Amino acid sequence: AVKVLSPKFVKDEAALARFRREARAAAMLHHPNVITIHDFGEAKKAEAPTFIVMEFVKGTPLRDLLSSEQRFTTERALRLMKGICAGIGVAHRHGMVHRDLKPENVLVVAPDDDSEFESVKVVDFGFAKLVAEADAGSAGTIVGTPFYMSPEQCLGEPLDPRSDVYSLGAMFYEM
Repeated sequence: AVKVLSPKFVKDEAALARFRREARAAAMLHHPNVITIHDFGEAKKAEAPTFIVMEFVKGTPLRDLLSSEQRFTTERALRLMKGICAGIGVAHRHGMVHRDLKPENVLVVAPDDDSEFESVKVVDFGFAKLVAEADAGSAGTIVGTPFYMSPEQCLGEPLDPRSDVYSLGAMFYEM
């Protein structure tokens, strides 16, 4: 799959930085429950696109499933959360905080010949930050989706993996 930055955002430094960050962050992670990034390219000219090449996943956003089914069985929710947590766990082991975990950023893949159960892929690392970065969750910086943000994130306080754990809990409760 190819994700292309809209031409209207090519000159927007914040949008370009978020796009770059998504490509770098996800490319660092190699796990079955995290989208695989294959390539990234930046526009050298106004007419050339900035893009990310990633694996093509035939999945349904978790948000769509929650909208159509409202609530999952406990067993299904546990299976899905186990995969989501495994993917986020690898990010945390690389010193990264996702900062925007929500059902829209999880793709649920139907079972195939190799598995009897659904699997998941965590996507959109555009707000991810390395905890070691100087501006990782700097005071006053608020990014994410309010319903899934930890209190610290809402207040713009410095973040660590515990903020993602809060978001995972909110998603699990919703499931």
